[in-house]
Amino acid sequence: MRLKYTLPGHGFVYCPYLLDLIQGNHVLIAGTTGAGKSVLENDIIYSILCTKYPGQTANGDGARLVLIDPKRVELDIYKTLPHCLMYADNIPAIETALQNVRQMIENRLATMKARGQRKSEEAPIYIFIDELVDLVESDRSKSIIRLLSDSASISRATNIFFIALTQSPSRSIIPAKFKLLFNCRVALRCNNRIESQQIIDDNSALDLPLHGLAVVQNNLDRYLIKIPMYTDKQISDIVQHWTQQHPIINSLFKRSAVI
Repeated sequence: MRLKYTLPGHGFVYCPYLLDLIQGNHVLIAGTTGAGKSVLENDIIYSILCTKYPGQTANGDGARLVLIDPKRVELDIYKTLPHCLMYADNIPAIETALQNVRQMIENRLATMKARGQRKSEEAPIYIFIDELVDLVESDRSKSIIRLLSDSASISRATNIFFIALTQSPSRSIIPAKFKLLFNCRVALRCNNRIESQQIIDDNSALDLPLHGLAVVQNNLDRYLIKIPMYTDKQISDIVQHWTQQHPIINSLFKRSAVI
């Protein structure tokens, strides 16, 4: 029997299947404190580590990570990975990391132009931003938001994607122009209709349970998803595996800020 999930009053009836949130998407994840944003973030990173080698591979099964962690909590465990190009946990370092990301985009665009390509063939780079509000409210907010906006607007063709989280999806944190850059937006339980509408353009995130479900607006498609949860041990084990298996690659990647 195929299970179905329904959200009363909003017409959701979905059979379960795998939804690849990061396939060609910038992703914005929002929801109230404790709703499961970090769980979903760890799910995405875990899936990358289970399916992707660090860096460029002949068969295309490679990926790199840039970790922006102003709270210095959620992403710290991943900074030893050979996949990790950059880890930044304070505002000056974050601004520098985003400048390096912008340079990577320009480098890839130049390579694409020289090769006559419309899409980069280089390994995808995923930039995880654990809390947007900490960047928007920093003393370097104008520079950082400009870097984010300018980079996200041109980076999809280069296989460089942004995954950003926030517990405060207000218009001051996510202005309309910035919101449009994230073609995949995920709403977990929200505190009020303004926050729900800011993420997914309606009130349906108000009716979600506190844990387990999220509404995804992916371009013109709408999904109700059930969020899996990996244990701390599962995450620790896969991080340990990659770190131990690739000490030489790990060392090289840690020294290479611009690829």
